[in-house]
Amino acid sequence: MIETGKTVHGIKGPTPLLELEDFDFVRGTVPDYLHSVCHGGIRFFLHLWTDKTNHKEPWYLNNSKRSILNARLGQMKPPYDVTRTCRPLNEINLWKASEFRSFALYYYPALEDLLPAVYYKHFQKFIYSFQVLLQEKVPLGTVKDCQILIDDFLREALVLYGLQHMRFNLHLFKHLVQSCIDWGCLWASSTFIPEWFNGVLIATANGTQELASQMAHSHLIRNVIRKQTIDLIQNHVLPKPVCSLLKEFLQIPDWIDGTLRSETLNSTLTECGLRLLGQPQREQMGLSFKISLLNLFSSSNDAVLQHIIPDGNDLDAANNFKRLQLQNKVIFTTVHYTRSPKRNNYCALMDDGEFLIIEKIIHFPNIPSRCNVFVIGRLLGVISKTKLCPGAIGDLSFDNLPGQTTELKGVDEGLTAYCASSIYKKCVFFFKPICLSTFYHDDCYIATAVPNSVETD
Repeated sequence: MIETGKTVHGIKGPTPLLELEDFDFVRGTVPDYLHSVCHGGIRFFLHLWTDKTNHKEPWYLNNSKRSILNARLGQMKPPYDVTRTCRPLNEINLWKASEFRSFALYYYPALEDLLPAVYYKHFQKFIYSFQVLLQEKVPLGTVKDCQILIDDFLREALVLYGLQHMRFNLHLFKHLVQSCIDWGCLWASSTFIPEWFNGVLIATANGTQELASQMAHSHLIRNVIRKQTIDLIQNHVLPKPVCSLLKEFLQIPDWIDGTLRSETLNSTLTECGLRLLGQPQREQMGLSFKISLLNLFSSSNDAVLQHIIPDGNDLDAANNFKRLQLQNKVIFTTVHYTRSPKRNNYCALMDDGEFLIIEKIIHFPNIPSRCNVFVIGRLLGVISKTKLCPGAIGDLSFDNLPGQTTELKGVDEGLTAYCASSIYKKCVFFFKPICLSTFYHDDCYIATAVPNSVETD
């Protein structure tokens, strides 16, 4: 390469970092999980299982199995926090890294009865580690345990799939844990946002000469046009299709034209920092909802709640909302919110480890308490809760962190109330084996909490 000046197998030549005598190339280079894991390892396994050249292999997903998996993926309804809904496998070459990540974090249990058990359990080992390393906070000991799990995963991969299928991205898996220890959890070095902004920058240039000048010129023109468009919308009556098109192209908020208000304006900010979205509604509260609240009040350590609402006579003074925004900007809705039919934003992991399907969001504006917003719903897993974690390796056993993938059998027939501040994380859940829109007391669900609210794809 040095002699010829040509690129060989993607390597263009020696790096200037060679001049640094004490530089550790392994620990000093952060493996980017967008490419090494999402577009690397996860994509590799999905292609391996569906590639027709592997039709004689035991892991191959034939047409019938792929049709079943496509049907299951098509019925997944992720929350707002997962930006893309799932596309079928025949479009896998078009999948973005975020789609491979979503498959690995939330949808992989759809493979359980399609892949042979040994391959499914093998894949589960890495997914467990992947979920751990993406948490906002995680014990150091749990992170170190993942190194043993990943090493075992790679050894088994060589046996199960053969040397001919081993790839460099799989080798990078070995360095994820040490990178997490040295540089923080995987989201801290994620390139999802830089990759998105690269696309924004590329769209501002049309030629191959003087790219920086083109980008600056496009940015300035866009700002001028956007300002003039806002003036046009505010001072003139435009046809609705024209107005909608301009706002979409130039990312102008709906409330600019005065016909629609933004969620920030059309909301209620509570004393505890929660934001209730939309207009409040007064409606007669059913007896079961009142009982759930009274049960919470009677067991609450908050003396204000116990004093103000001792018998439930004031419960009908509550305001009902269909959307709630937490302090970290995560939005929850009730099951009755129908404006987003392809999204489920009503499954929450509570701080006591329970999974709750939210049916009502209640606000008592007259309660001078740090907690005057409540969520009422039904608990999942009242018959059984099975954590989908890998089996023990020697003397080392693995247990799920709160919110890691759990199989939940049974939906509580009664209602349970929580202070809204007890919500821990948003969850992705689906009916096993496919998603339904109704709940039955003995149904079985798969639920996984969104690992962090920091990262955006």
